[in-house]
Amino acid sequence: MKLLNHATSPFGRKVIVACLERSITFEEQFVDTSKAGPLDEFNPLRQIPTLVLDGGQAIFDSGVILTYLDSVHRGAPLLPANDRLEILTRARLGDGLMESVLQRIMEVRRPATEKSEAFILKMEDRIWRVLERISAVVKSLTGEPLRTDQITIACALEYVDFRFTSGWREKFPGTAAWLTGMSVRSSMVASSPQRTGPLSAGG
Repeated sequence: MKLLNHATSPFGRKVIVACLERSITFEEQFVDTSKAGPLDEFNPLRQIPTLVLDGGQAIFDSGVILTYLDSVHRGAPLLPANDRLEILTRARLGDGLMESVLQRIMEVRRPATEKSEAFILKMEDRIWRVLERISAVVKSLTGEPLRTDQITIACALEYVDFRFTSGWREKFPGTAAWLTGMSVRSSMVASSPQRTGPLSAGG
């Protein structure tokens, strides 16, 4: 399987972490979503991550990819049947946090004459609300092997560090302590957004 992605994508990162945690073979290829390229052949949305199977079938977005991954490994499911809705809801918190941080940084980078300070503040308010909700459910983010919600929220929180602020850690020490434990896992270390090249595993 080929994963079209980039190092800084938190959505792609959660796919990589899932693959590494379940020993799933993959090969990552960095793509540029800002212009036409190999991604267009597989995903007309020009969004990452996009997973290309050996037969050429493309699967996207990250949540759909994680659902597919559960069909190609023999370990415990990433999305267990028990508490399925609760797990999916917590994972959605993580996805929404990633989206909010991404939308904020894209607006911040717009030319001064085009950016909306009101929109930036709206995204920042949303980020803080989600962080508060995560702090209320962090005690549910336990257990081995890792599930979809644990992986998604860990990648989302590190994306907050990477693209917004690490100041949230003082306000939510319980969540920060949980993330500290997650961050030392080999799957999280290997998939850091600061890495300089694509990854591969197995095969």
